[in-house]
Amino acid sequence: MSGGGWRAASLAYGWLRALHLMNITNKAQYISANSGGTWVTTPYAYTNTPMARFFSPYFEPQNLTTARLSMSLTPGSWGSRVAGKSLLLGAIGNPTTMPGEPSAWASNIASIFLNPFGVGSSDSSVSANGTRGDMLKATRRRLLPAFPVNVACKDNRPYPVVVGSIMTPERQVSPKFFPFEFTPLYVGMPPVADYTKPTALGGGFVEPIGFNTLAPRRRVVSPRGNESVDVALLHPATVSSLMHSVGISSSAVALRMKPGNILTANLFNGQMVNYWNLWDYNQALYTFADGGAVDDLAIMPLLRRGVKNIIACLATHTNPDGSMADFAKAEFALAGLFGAFPLDATDNRGEQMMIHGVDDVGTWNEMGKVFPTSGFKQLFEQYQESYRQGGAHMFPATYEVLKNEFQGVAGGYTVNVLWVLNGQSSQWEQQLPQQTQRWLGRQRQSGAYKDYPNVYNNLEAPAPLISLLSQQASWGFRAKKDMVLDWIADAAGSRSGPSGEAPKGSSSSSGSSSSSNGIERG
Repeated sequence: MSGGGWRAASLAYGWLRALHLMNITNKAQYISANSGGTWVTTPYAYTNTPMARFFSPYFEPQNLTTARLSMSLTPGSWGSRVAGKSLLLGAIGNPTTMPGEPSAWASNIASIFLNPFGVGSSDSSVSANGTRGDMLKATRRRLLPAFPVNVACKDNRPYPVVVGSIMTPERQVSPKFFPFEFTPLYVGMPPVADYTKPTALGGGFVEPIGFNTLAPRRRVVSPRGNESVDVALLHPATVSSLMHSVGISSSAVALRMKPGNILTANLFNGQMVNYWNLWDYNQALYTFADGGAVDDLAIMPLLRRGVKNIIACLATHTNPDGSMADFAKAEFALAGLFGAFPLDATDNRGEQMMIHGVDDVGTWNEMGKVFPTSGFKQLFEQYQESYRQGGAHMFPATYEVLKNEFQGVAGGYTVNVLWVLNGQSSQWEQQLPQQTQRWLGRQRQSGAYKDYPNVYNNLEAPAPLISLLSQQASWGFRAKKDMVLDWIADAAGSRSGPSGEAPKGSSSSSGSSSSSNGIERG
């Protein structure tokens, strides 16, 4: 599930509902998300709320009257809990936040999207069911008695991954942001950047309770070669919670900041963390920010693990009604996966376009390229034709995964991707009641609904907008049901890459080794 604020969250809610109703989520091993997508996938993955209550009902478009749009988000559902809530409070940074403590943004995000489902406390940790060796029990043993632990992989739900980024304080380095992952059993940066200062970055994973701690002082190497280390928490509020990870993943404002001090990070809502790498265990204060700086589609964690079948849901910014170059500029994260961002792209001032602290777009292409460039043209042309026909925008594709050292992707295998995009679908809109069609026609001229469904990231989303986006997203899967189920059947016949192992060259620390290989699916 990609990033994209309220647009991405509302669409992810609909996509996830459809996958749940089609019994596809219980076949998935992972669910990876960034930024706005995590506002849905995180409570979905960790909550004890029954799924029948978490998801509001699906309605066929002809039944979506204007009255039903306001009432379709049933009490207790994700949509009803978050509709109309404002991000404004968290958008204003708190200059007094201490390193390691949740930012003002993270606190507000938790209050809106996590607290209603009982998983938003800053004084809590994370773990997962179904491990080989009881990691949940081990995590609780290391924490204070009665310290809350939010548990994933309940009821056969997939293993969640949250994408973030870590920012180097060096002003002359490009790129300035590097990939980072948060999961229930381990967090970290798989690739190694040994050229950054004041410390190297990355090198592998550490258990969540080892993140945002003082650097290890003692190492023990097991017969299997795994290192176990002792770490010390700064204080309870610095334990790596879901508030931390989801707040970091969606802190888009922090992507606009230049390297600076703690005050700068606080004002831009970057999360300042006491970070130590898995390379030489050196530590320093680093700013963490939105994963969109390196992987807005949240696809890299899956490719690192060698996953062979991926449903990639993208909350696009624009319809494919212009040139391929214009589409690539608007969807620069998607274009980057193919190394297809135009090298001559300019911004509104006619100057060379820059993306998230990257000095030149050639570097952006190098950072993201994991698929052959020719694949982007094929995808764009399919999307453009689907847009003209007004249907649901879903496109199966097969690619050779390319090696990408920056992202820690080993490559060298074939992946099947089912692309799901959210552009305008005239077939869906024409099935809406006439009154709803007229209402939407007026609303999409300005305000929160402007350019629907490619709405801008506003500070809040009214209930009818969440309902519209999520219902259209669910409709897409229902409209393409036969194709999707055939794709799933073919996927079931193939196995995930290297058995879901942790990325090659990575290590884990702070206790026993924890990799995705420890998740046993029913």
